Amino acid sequence: MAELQQSHETVGIVGFGDLGTRLFAQIAATQDWEVAVYDPRSLRQFVSAAVDPDLGFNPIGIDRADPRGTVEEVLEADIVHWCAPLSALDSVDRLPPDTLLVLHDSVMSSSEHAKLALLDRIAPLSKVAIAHCLMNRHRRVVVDHTSHSCRRLMQHFSTIGLDPQEMTIEKHDTVMAASQGVAALLVAAFKPLLEEHGKAGHLTPSGEDVLHMLRSREISWTPATLRSLLENEQLRPVFDTLLAQLPPK
Repeated sequence: MAELQQSHETVGIVGFGDLGTRLFAQIAATQDWEVAVYDPRSLRQFVSAAVDPDLGFNPIGIDRADPRGTVEEVLEADIVHWCAPLSALDSVDRLPPDTLLVLHDSVMSSSEHAKLALLDRIAPLSKVAIAHCLMNRHRRVVVDHTSHSCRRLMQHFSTIGLDPQEMTIEKHDTVMAASQGVAALLVAAFKPLLEEHGKAGHLTPSGEDVLHMLRSREISWTPATLRSLLENEQLRPVFDTLLAQLPPK
């Protein structure tokens, strides 16, 4: 298999939740590839998730999704996007030598820790890269500049219509801490309190707007994603910056 031969690339997606469906939709919209997909849910649940309008998923091309019965079957693809919780990597004990496994987590340092743990258990020739699809209007996907086969991965993302950009793990996680991380803190610390005040009719319109935003964020995040965002090593410096904005006593 040639390093950059995109025309014959086979793609796999492990985890068909919010990120997995959006990534599949992007591939289906730009390429005629058949994508091998594994999700622990049943085929009926898999298809229901794929066409769920709440996920913002365009069902065009869903016939090109190829559900597989095991993770191992998907890992035979040339490039595999791991969109499942990183903890599920414990079930992986080998990677085919030509497979490029791409770890997707909102916090790249979490992916880095998982990568090191994975490489400690499998053959050193296996390839593991780190990326984060922001799925914003810029179609930006951030790629760890130290990732194995970085050039190949950058071209892969370009081929499926995304805009890849290399970035250090620390810089990426700092950006995420100041955006997703702050929202995660609010969800964890203040959403229950705002729910209580909202039921009592004590919120202003701006307070209701904040509660609506937090509800939307919580719905779109899995518990694993929320936990990862709160474990971002760059979150504490951002929180210290916020506290510094308060007037002195």
